[in-house]
Order: sequence, then C-alpha cells, then structure tokens
Amino acid sequence: MNKIIFSILVFTNVLAYSQVGIYTDSPTETLDVNGNIRIRKLVDIDTLQNPYEYTHVLKVNSDGVLGTMEERKMASNNYDFYGVYSAIMSEPVVNSSLAKNGEYIDLGVSLKVEIPPRSAAIFFIDYNIPINFLAIQSSYIGYLGITLFKSGSVEGKLEEIQEGSRKFSASTPSPRADVSGMPVLGKAVEKIDNNTDSRIYVDYYLYGYIEVNDNEAPIKFGMYSATGNNYNWGKGTMTIMSYIQRL
Repeated sequence: MNKIIFSILVFTNVLAYSQVGIYTDSPTETLDVNGNIRIRKLVDIDTLQNPYEYTHVLKVNSDGVLGTMEERKMASNNYDFYGVYSAIMSEPVVNSSLAKNGEYIDLGVSLKVEIPPRSAAIFFIDYNIPINFLAIQSSYIGYLGITLFKSGSVEGKLEEIQEGSRKFSASTPSPRADVSGMPVLGKAVEKIDNNTDSRIYVDYYLYGYIEVNDNEAPIKFGMYSATGNNYNWGKGTMTIMSYIQRL
C-alpha cells in the first residue's frame, strides 16, 4: 500500500511541475540531469533497411541543453568528409609486350568506394605510379602511361576516366644509363548521386599502358624492385578521398 501511495505522489508531482530533476532540486527542462549520462544500447543504423531516415544530429549548447538539427542544414549544403581509401603496390608489374596497337596492363591496383543512400558523393582520386624500362639502345618505345578506369553501368565492362589518364613519350635513354623512366602522377574528380534507398559501390582501377615496344624491352610498372638494387625508387600508390552530402 505504501508503494502505491508513493508512486501516486511521484506521478502527481511530475504532472504538477512537468519537470524532473536528477541530482538537482531545481530542474530547468522537462528532464534535467546533473551528472553523466550513459546509454547502453542504441539503434545500429547501418543494419537498418532504410538508414537514410536518420537525417538529424544532436547538438548541445554551453548550458548542456540538447537540441536536434537536420544534418544537411547543419552543413549549409556543403559536403562532409566521409573517408579515405588507399592502396600501395607491393611488387613491380613487368611487361614486355610488342603492343603495336596499344595495350593495357592490369596493375592489380583498385579501390572500392561507397555512396550511402540518398547521398551525393565527390571523390578526389590521386595516384603516383613509377614506370621504368631497361635502356636498350636498339629498342624503340612509343608511349607509356597509366589509364584510370571505373566499373561501368554494364556489368563486367570498365569505363575509362579520361580526365585521370596520363601518357608520355618514352625518351631515348642515355648511353651511360642502365634504366630510364619517370613517375606518372594523375588526378581526377568524380561526382556521383545515389537517389536510391541502398548503398551503392563503385570500383576504380589503374592499368599500365604501352604503345609500341618493338624489341620487347621489359617495362616495370609500380617500382623498379621490391628488394635489392634500386628498391627505394618509389612505390606505386593510389588514394581516394570522399565527401558526402545528403540529398
């Protein structure tokens, strides 16, 4: 009986004052907590079928009062940093194709990026791939370079991103040099909108390029060597930085 009376009194007090204080006798909000707050279980948004419905964030002022704001309004329609993807080559890719009509060489360098539901993404793509070839005086090499591809709208077919592809004319090596070459640096910017309720993924690939190699001179992409002589001439890298805006 005493418990029932106590519960009624507490309930009546809450109704009368419409404010509850924990460790404070003078609450200023509906719930006023003078102490630390711990939440033991939250909804895992990534596991939901429609995570895009969670569009608001919590903010707190200098007095500790909580409020909510729509995420895209908080960002003033700017893009928010989302993540970094990177890859480093572990060994050179060697090719000595004649490549009379041009040939693409799979370097094994690729990155998969994601675009959350109901979001626009901007990807800043950078790569640095050293290309070296043996200085064979009687050999003629036309063009060398790196081609940037992405997974296309047709399954199994790649699309070239011409903005991010780089090619150069192979210079005649010095008679005193054993090896010739140069690093190839490329950049590209891609904007992709995801108007669906599911995450979508895009793959980016780097391929080496050879056009004319009449004596089939060995051409090394990514580095001269992983160990031993000239191992420190650099290694091939690819990096993508992503920014997201809610649609």
